[in-house]
Amino acid sequence: QPRAQSPQQAAEQPQSVQAPGAGGGGPLGKGSRLRHTVDKEQGRLQSQEQGRLQSLPFLVQICSSEFAHLSAFTALHALRLNFVVGTVGAQLAAKQLGPAAAAALTRTFTLLLPFGCVGMPLIGWLLHSKPLPASFALVDLVGVGYSALLLCNSEALLRTSFALVALSQQLLYSTYFAAVARLFGFANYGKLSGLINLLVAALGLLQYALAALAVDLGFAAVNVALLVAVLPLLAYSLARLMADRARGGGALELAVEGKAGPLLNSPRA
Repeated sequence: QPRAQSPQQAAEQPQSVQAPGAGGGGPLGKGSRLRHTVDKEQGRLQSQEQGRLQSLPFLVQICSSEFAHLSAFTALHALRLNFVVGTVGAQLAAKQLGPAAAAALTRTFTLLLPFGCVGMPLIGWLLHSKPLPASFALVDLVGVGYSALLLCNSEALLRTSFALVALSQQLLYSTYFAAVARLFGFANYGKLSGLINLLVAALGLLQYALAALAVDLGFAAVNVALLVAVLPLLAYSLARLMADRARGGGALELAVEGKAGPLLNSPRA
């Protein structure tokens, strides 16, 4: 006869926690276990990403590689965007598209600029559910895209470039403000934001030098230089994104093989 358990033994016995539909009989069991495992691993990675620097002093935070990357990321993209916004009329005139076409394209650029907000749901979803390098990589890719299209003489491609410029503005500043809070917390939020803005303004002074270079070398040469300048940022963002995915790949592999049980059947705290 099986021995009856005392109330104390029953209370001390670990309880199995099953995700809805995770039982072996349901067709959705493996999918639910997989989603549970992936969500748990993403949460763990984001917790590591957020917690390492938030409790550190201000001087330690600004000496970190994360602060250096965020400062360079924000300042360089802001410089590139401001250069395009400030010189778009001159750039179109230099393409010899004709006065009427240049004027029409300039009006199109002006009309499109406020509508970058259509990309806010995408960047909001990325910032909420994915590691920060995913948002950095998106901003870098959009920046590469509009710089490349600005080199073309096709009116359709130029309009596409203008749309990407408008989108890039919203993506950049949404990512910047979210990254400051997510990486460093709110204890030094004002000082960190102010310091980055100061660096953005200092690098922005290069616009005058870039405009002077454009007069001598042409806007195409300057646009190529700005395109090349953002490639290291893109490479860094993609490398960090791949590293995050590699760290999370172990849990995903276990889930695919049906070995996610320890995560789902662990004792409750």
